[in-house]
Amino acid sequence: MKILDTNCSSSYHRAGEPDQYAFDFDMPVGTPFTAVRAGTVHKVVEDQPSSGGGVGNYVIIDHQDGTYGLYYHSPKDGIEVVEGDEVVQGDVLGLAGRSGLAGYPHLHFIVVEGDPTYPYHGLAISFRNALPADVVLKSYAAYEAAVP
Repeated sequence: MKILDTNCSSSYHRAGEPDQYAFDFDMPVGTPFTAVRAGTVHKVVEDQPSSGGGVGNYVIIDHQDGTYGLYYHSPKDGIEVVEGDEVVQGDVLGLAGRSGLAGYPHLHFIVVEGDPTYPYHGLAISFRNALPADVVLKSYAAYEAAVP
């Protein structure tokens, strides 16, 4: 699958903001997204309108090591897991969309340390399965996800 990354670009992603290490993956509405790491579903919000306003619909995965994966902008009823579910890397969590403050369909993804409530403490991450393997994804570059 080809993805477009817009990490650390502007607005909420600029340096010094809680989302400075977030990634926005350009994905058509309805594209399934998967867990990047194993964990427990900590929180699910999927009752927001499919486009516009607020933070939108999201799922938070507790990685059991003090970090959480946050996946934002699913359409209403677009999350396929429930709180308490155990997931493994690669499990489908939901569908990409444009709920909340999303000007276009995408998956907003960030790993945070400690309390996953905004304003959270985002962590810099890299992707081992991106082709080409740039280690740290570059803004506005297209990548293909290698199958593990």
